[in-house]
Amino acid sequence: MDVPDGYTEVLIAGAGPAGYMAAVTLARYGISFRIIDTKPLCIQRGHASGLQPRTQEILQVLDIRQSLDISGGQLSERAFWSADVSGELSRNHTERVVTDATNFPFILASDQASIEAAFDNDLLGQNHSVERPMELLDCGYESAPDTILPLIAHVKNHISGDVDILHAKYILGCDGAESTTFRMTGTEAQEYGLENVWAIADILADTDFPDIRRQCMIRSSQGFCMLSPNKGEGFRVYLQLSEAEILMVAPAQQERSRYRSLRPWTNVPALRHILQNRISSILSPYTLLITDVSWISIYSLTRRLATHFSDPFQHIYLLGDACHKHSPLTSQSLNASILDAHNLTWKLALVSRGLANSEILATYEAERRHIAQQLVNFDTEAEQMFNNSNNKVSQEKDPTAGLPDYSEAQGYMSGCGFQCPSGLLVNSKVRTFIDSKAISPLTPGKRLLPLILTRHVDGNVINILDEMQFSNPPCFHLFIFAGDLFFPALPVIASLSNFLATSPSSPLKLFSSPNSFHTAFSPFSRTSSAPPDISSPFSSSHKNNHTLRLLHLHLIHTHPHQNILLSSLSLPPPFHLWAWRIYADHDSKAHLSVGVSPKAGALALVRPDGIISMITNLDDAVGITEFMMRFLVPIGKDEGESEAEADPGNEVRMFP
Repeated sequence: MDVPDGYTEVLIAGAGPAGYMAAVTLARYGISFRIIDTKPLCIQRGHASGLQPRTQEILQVLDIRQSLDISGGQLSERAFWSADVSGELSRNHTERVVTDATNFPFILASDQASIEAAFDNDLLGQNHSVERPMELLDCGYESAPDTILPLIAHVKNHISGDVDILHAKYILGCDGAESTTFRMTGTEAQEYGLENVWAIADILADTDFPDIRRQCMIRSSQGFCMLSPNKGEGFRVYLQLSEAEILMVAPAQQERSRYRSLRPWTNVPALRHILQNRISSILSPYTLLITDVSWISIYSLTRRLATHFSDPFQHIYLLGDACHKHSPLTSQSLNASILDAHNLTWKLALVSRGLANSEILATYEAERRHIAQQLVNFDTEAEQMFNNSNNKVSQEKDPTAGLPDYSEAQGYMSGCGFQCPSGLLVNSKVRTFIDSKAISPLTPGKRLLPLILTRHVDGNVINILDEMQFSNPPCFHLFIFAGDLFFPALPVIASLSNFLATSPSSPLKLFSSPNSFHTAFSPFSRTSSAPPDISSPFSSSHKNNHTLRLLHLHLIHTHPHQNILLSSLSLPPPFHLWAWRIYADHDSKAHLSVGVSPKAGALALVRPDGIISMITNLDDAVGITEFMMRFLVPIGKDEGESEAEADPGNEVRMFP
């Protein structure tokens, strides 16, 4: 779309993890945007570190994760060390960092500089770039919120000194803890926990400490520190500073922000001296000699949570540190920021194209603030445990007292255990039996488990998350867990087939454009195991580039795939058009792992971001339709209606 100067559909203020994630997804959705940042260059070193498994799953679908594999290392185990009453330091416990079911059972130790560089390269490949150094001075409503471009923003170019005026429909505030957009929304923030100051450094060192390649929580009478390996020989050190040390490295007469790096006021030589002395004393009798420091900073932090993540009119949104702030110890800010953008942008894309009601935008705050509150609570409890002043008495009785128990927080640490609350996009009422004792039972609001299945038509073993490719426009996925009921098709499957193929209330008909329902479907993306550009084996149609679907179909059965021939004769409509989306679940392992009985089956509706929206029984496809009608705009063409009238996905003139 050609966009005149001074106009954009979305203005992204801030090119940190949230801003970059918003930009790369909006670019894929074809939404007009501009992204600005006050920094003249990308971050070059350090800052936040560690991509959780859920974040990796998302970046894998975007084809961004692979480049980070080159620059990052895998963090798989965590060790806890403490000194007993005699002062002897020993390892108390070792555990897996990730225990959730995922293709990435580790933290990818890649720092924010590498992550932002990967995002930047992806943007450049899509003919977009960050405008630097540009600062959002203010923003507000120039016209009524229901007009096409209601927002006006003043943006300063720090090279020329010029102040430009931009007109936008949405503004995404990704501009950090001291956010301009935060002030513009009129919201407030609540603070949690203590204001502790931490020194963080990426170092090389000569050491005889045996667990240097594991993430380690270490506490002795000399204090607490955390070590986390980087790729190669280096590692990151986290050290809580005392008041006396704070005065040495950041003098009290200097005004210090409570929410960001204090590096501009830091006495780096003094900080390095403190780091060396404290680490040596904590690790004694082991030795550690710092040989190089590639990045060092101190952070003064109080956890913070905004009361609202958007303005009252749902056109200015806060993402990442602009609306929630966490301790650097748990690596939550980086990952939560990326997931904020992942949650919001698909909703913006559907609303922008007239494919969904604008009410879905309110679910961004409802869902992400709910999760941010859980993270803040976990983060606060963890840091209170780290605080030495709270643990001295209990430590005399138990050397492990006060060290955080991550076994109950695996879902937070992996990002795989979050659950969106019930609402417009999540129906918490499960209408069929799901075994709660399963490995990862299907649960509304949680992400779909990465099931390992066999694609029926070619025998390739696939990860179902890779099959749920990034699509434009964003699409929902209807999973039919057919179990033992599909070959031959029992009455419940025959009834489901007939409803999906012929009923005017079929979600496939209501949420497919006029030409798409009878068009072959090629499901492959760059992340799947199949070759590109292969159409359905049962149709010669090649109209895939002109289709518009808001719902994709996936069928999983438990029969031996080699004993059953798939053909347009053996597959009832509409399944013959979705042959690439039929999978065999050998030994019913996938069914049982998500709590679905192969004898009864289930339907699961999954959102574009991989979150389960609804779970019901096989004879309740009409329930799927009724649920989707709450927020999506039907795009199926009635008889006598023109194609242009039926397709709200056609381009709407937005700019003058």
